[in-house]
Amino acid sequence: MFTRVFLAVAVAAVVGCSSDSNTTTPTNGTTTETPSTQTPSTQTPATQTPATETPATETPATETPATETPATETPNTETPVTVTPSNQGPVNDSTAGLWTGSTTFGDAVFVIDDADNVWGLSVNTAGRYESVYGNLSDNAPEQLYAHRDSDDTDFGDSFTGVGDVGDTRDYMFTVSNDGQSLVSSTEGDAFSLTRADNNDAAPITLAGIAGEWDSRVAICVDADNCNVLQINMTFAADGGVTGFSKFATPDDLATTDGIAILGSAESQGQYLTISFDWNGTTRTGIVFGDRTTDKLILQTSNPAPADGAVAETFNARLTRQ
Repeated sequence: MFTRVFLAVAVAAVVGCSSDSNTTTPTNGTTTETPSTQTPSTQTPATQTPATETPATETPATETPATETPATETPNTETPVTVTPSNQGPVNDSTAGLWTGSTTFGDAVFVIDDADNVWGLSVNTAGRYESVYGNLSDNAPEQLYAHRDSDDTDFGDSFTGVGDVGDTRDYMFTVSNDGQSLVSSTEGDAFSLTRADNNDAAPITLAGIAGEWDSRVAICVDADNCNVLQINMTFAADGGVTGFSKFATPDDLATTDGIAILGSAESQGQYLTISFDWNGTTRTGIVFGDRTTDKLILQTSNPAPADGAVAETFNARLTRQ
């Protein structure tokens, strides 16, 4: 019984020791403890290769300078516009226009419109004037009138408005010099005039002459016996024409009633055409700039009377008021 107990204890001891790997049981039953041999961990230190930083090589930007091609400017080859004033018609073959120069009488201005109506005014160095009225295509000669300077310039500086009836003349005109010359081959009055450009006769506009204009001429029997013919006209920018005429002594002129003028005007470039009623008749004609002053020249007449009498002129040199 004792032997079984001892063996059980011995077996239990063996079982208990077998669980420790470091305990060796010798054959004689003596327990010898073999210390566990711990192999130290050999840690190879990490060899750190220092980072070799290759410095960045910065290639400088090579800036190519901008090559600016200069703009090539094409010169303006625009053909200038040639303006032909409305009153000149076809330049090469028309007599229509305003013409200046000298006739056999004196320094002259002639105006011919597109319907062949002609007006002319010539002045000589003796203070005498010759006006011309007519139509170049009606197979009738043109009518001439004689005028003179004011008899007393203290009372007015115009020439006489109602001309004395003169001769008739059958004008024969041709155009030469590429439309720049008007040649008269009229018997007894051969001359050549030049087509006026804007330097010779500036264009007249209604707006430009708008306002009051006045003309006075003294007609004297002697130094103490004079009457004054006054022609007063007001031009509106819209073409309206109003005014009056008076005929009286210098002392009575201001209080004398006038004869009304009522009509209209239209610009034709270098001159105006004008028509107005005066003293029971209609007067038609032109207005143009005086070549040597800043005044206006009025040149009109009434239609030839049915009884065959000669038409009357109604002319004036007008001064702006």
